[in-house]
Amino acid sequence: TAGDTVQYRFESEHEVNFDIHYHPDSGTQFKERKDAVMQVAGEFNSETTQPYCFTWKNKHELDKEWNITLQYVVVPK
Repeated sequence: TAGDTVQYRFESEHEVNFDIHYHPDSGTQFKERKDAVMQVAGEFNSETTQPYCFTWKNKHELDKEWNITLQYVVVPK
């Protein structure tokens, strides 16, 4: 819900490019963008009732699988 606080953290075995975004009527609205990270923790206030997307991109084009751990909690306003 708009106005709620989202607390999050993630860890990766390798560097990734990370972002949090949502899709308004047109385009993409970013809440967070980090390049070349293996872990990030933070929080943000939700601006919309739209779902948020947590996205990771393989920075090094590694040809193998690995784990990324995401934890998040929504704190109602």
